[in-house]
Amino acid sequence: LEEGFSGSASPADLETLFQLAYLYGTAPRADSTVFASFLTRMNSMLSTLQTNPQSAFGDTLNVTLNDYHYRARPMSAEVLGEADLAQMQAFYAERFADFSDFTFLIVGTFQPDDLRPLVEQYLATLPSTGRKETWRDVGMRTPEGAIEKEIRRGIEPRSQVGIVFSGDMEWTMESRRALNMLRETLDTRLREVLREDLGGTYGVSVQASLRDQPYEHYQFAIVFGCDPERVDELVSKVWETIESFHEEGPEEVHLTNAREQVFRSWETGMEENGYWLSTLEFYLARGMDPARILINPAKALEEVSPADVADMARKVLRKDQYVRVTLYPEASDS
Repeated sequence: LEEGFSGSASPADLETLFQLAYLYGTAPRADSTVFASFLTRMNSMLSTLQTNPQSAFGDTLNVTLNDYHYRARPMSAEVLGEADLAQMQAFYAERFADFSDFTFLIVGTFQPDDLRPLVEQYLATLPSTGRKETWRDVGMRTPEGAIEKEIRRGIEPRSQVGIVFSGDMEWTMESRRALNMLRETLDTRLREVLREDLGGTYGVSVQASLRDQPYEHYQFAIVFGCDPERVDELVSKVWETIESFHEEGPEEVHLTNAREQVFRSWETGMEENGYWLSTLEFYLARGMDPARILINPAKALEEVSPADVADMARKVLRKDQYVRVTLYPEASDS
């Protein structure tokens, strides 16, 4: 979808930062000795991962969610063996041969006039051919229907459960906001039910995303660890909690807390370079006014009601469209 690079520096080292950006674009250097050392380290790490149950869990979840697409192959010694330094160099050179369609975002402690000489010397002189190009959709899609898999690895009496919902959904800012409120409130409720009420897990992770490229789609993941003997009990509670969200949405107190959490994140982010950089990039990539970053989100968050969250839950948390992977120890008879 895109290529680029990023960096950071103290105000005193700004020119070095710009020099490195110029060199990344014009004089990349490949060192065969460093490359060989990297392959050795990677192979050593991969041999360790082969015996790691969590690695098998993650790999199975990933390949299943991507319907065994070629680009979703788990990293292995065989895949790593396909790496060719000359091909890498050629590919890099082709991708960074033209900077005419690049956008440079610079945030931090500086005066624009102080940056102008550096921009003119190091960025304006990067190669530019004016070529026209766009990304292509390589066809990675999530599978249809409800899919459940079990993995048996390791001897530690511990299980891991991942339930991931996915599918097509129109990308709008309103949908992103409602999906985020669903994630925040369901995370809170599942933590109360699974950890505090039942003592069944140390923690539960709920993650969600709505993407507009290469196609409009969502993913919503619920992951937790537990005793192998309690997997069925806790999974049943997850579905029970989801059903309550379908019918009634979140409790008002949970929604209020979620709004406050998002608002506090915005307040904190406004003081951080990283937040400004990622948010400006988000808006510019979609042709949206970057000044939106200054808009207090409180009013928009107040407009998200329990009914809106319940509607989103019914759309995305479907019993006929998910992937569930469960890790058991090898000795388990569960």
